[in-house]
Amino acid sequence: MKRKSDSGPSISNKRSLRSEEPDFSYKEHCLFCGNSDMYEGKKKEFELMHVRTLIIDGTLLGICDDRKDEWAEEIRRRILHARELHSSEAVNHTKCNSNFRTGRKIPKCFKDSTAIAKNLKFP
Repeated sequence: MKRKSDSGPSISNKRSLRSEEPDFSYKEHCLFCGNSDMYEGKKKEFELMHVRTLIIDGTLLGICDDRKDEWAEEIRRRILHARELHSSEAVNHTKCNSNFRTGRKIPKCFKDSTAIAKNLKFP
């Protein structure tokens, strides 16, 4: 026997999908500041370097625990979402990496454009 389906009015909940929002790309955006290479490798200071070690995830999570600031929490979310930075082909600016590891803030040259990078939706 066939069952009749309820053909009553349906209430549709409008949800936004992650696929509809611009995503953070580990291959194109610095893990630390979220900016891309504005000069496409022509200026060393802005060049993006690939993550080269397998143990960087644990090391950076330890630094996040020590820092306990907003920037550290953002980096923690990115690391945990990627699961493995090396296999995600993550990149970073050398200066951002150095500043993060030594307890300093986002470099000034990237801070102005970080507001633009924050518009990238990150789960």
